[in-house]
Amino acid sequence: TIWSARPFICAASIKTGNYSPRIMDELIALLGAERVLTAPEDLIPYSFGGTAALRQRPRCVVFPRTTDEVAAVLRIACRW
Repeated sequence: TIWSARPFICAASIKTGNYSPRIMDELIALLGAERVLTAPEDLIPYSFGGTAALRQRPRCVVFPRTTDEVAAVLRIACRW
């Protein structure tokens, strides 16, 4: 599948353990499972940025298509 929108990376705090699987349920309900990556092998490309020294695997990567979906993803993220 090819997405035209840039992905959003959802990285709940791993160090503090501030994570609930319910956030995934909300994101999937909003966008559909095909636009929420959660499998470890799908997340690897999003685990680092411009430097190999800074790595952290995100809990998920989402692909909103509209500004309304972006706003809804951010509302969900702010609640968690």
